[in-house]
Amino acid sequence: MNALVSVIVPVYNVAPYLRECLDSIECQTHPHLEIILVNDGSTDDSAAICEEYSRNDHRIRVIHQENQGVSVARNTGIRAATGTYLQFVDSDDWMEPTMTETLVRAMETNDVQLVVCSFVNWSFDDGVFSSRSPRPFVPSLKRAEHYMVFPDLNRESVGGEMQETAGIFLKLFQRKIIVSEDILFERKLSNGEDLLFSLTYISKIRHVATLAETLYNHRLTTEGLCGSPAFAQERIRNLDTLHRRITQVHDAWILSDDGMRISARRNLDKYVANEGIGSIMRLLFRNRSTSLYAVVELFRRLLEQPIFHRALTVYRPPTGFCRTVPFFLRCRAAFLAACAAKFYVWRKTFSKR
Repeated sequence: MNALVSVIVPVYNVAPYLRECLDSIECQTHPHLEIILVNDGSTDDSAAICEEYSRNDHRIRVIHQENQGVSVARNTGIRAATGTYLQFVDSDDWMEPTMTETLVRAMETNDVQLVVCSFVNWSFDDGVFSSRSPRPFVPSLKRAEHYMVFPDLNRESVGGEMQETAGIFLKLFQRKIIVSEDILFERKLSNGEDLLFSLTYISKIRHVATLAETLYNHRLTTEGLCGSPAFAQERIRNLDTLHRRITQVHDAWILSDDGMRISARRNLDKYVANEGIGSIMRLLFRNRSTSLYAVVELFRRLLEQPIFHRALTVYRPPTGFCRTVPFFLRCRAAFLAACAAKFYVWRKTFSKR
């Protein structure tokens, strides 16, 4: 339990939430931390908050860089880290006090190369708490082959979310494996970069420990870049690249098993469809004034992606999600899909009042 853990936090315009995040890291019960804050060109008070915390805590190191995106910021943190283990925290989230200690103990007690815990999604609408959604990691295993552990790899996932596999904030990694295998975040991707990183790491290891304890709190807000049509368009444009890169990892991995290969490919297709449609739906929820014309154009761009058509054939929306949007997209009716999406968001918003 004396191992140094490098906690990497990419920071970009999160001043309202940053103190809560940093406080949760500082109060970790694990005694040996190296806290690396990578300020990715913030234009609000985030940089000043980082410097304030670094002056008061010798464990905190701040790196300032021009805005290059979350992948580059995380890569900067990886290169600066010196710890035995790496942990990633999103700067608008917060950790339970025993999280790092619990993950380290599980790593060293069970002789594994990766530890994954459970988490909670906290939803906020216009800054006001609206819901709490626990995401327990099932099954809970002390030591298992990695292909047994991740349900969205070895059996059919329902909505293509793949949060257990993708969520790097749930995991404790061994730095020596990341360094020796040269595993970094894909800087050209604005979506799915965490899934690709996790899959690449998982493909290099053998054993994983999963924990039933809920140790991480993931904040879902109505703010940030996701409220920009340009950001949604960029995510749509990246879908083909994302699918190709993840498929390369699959093909080089353990998927010589035909059943697992078919299941993983279908789940990847679902993930691509979920990412494409979800990018537009998140835009509407976070920027309800987005014009119908802009939404139609986004759906048209989505339909231009060849991989999206194959993904639609296996995609089934998650429970509670709008089902008419994928139906109209299968009919290549971008205008009707946009109308359905706008109406769905309006109805969900109105029902909360």
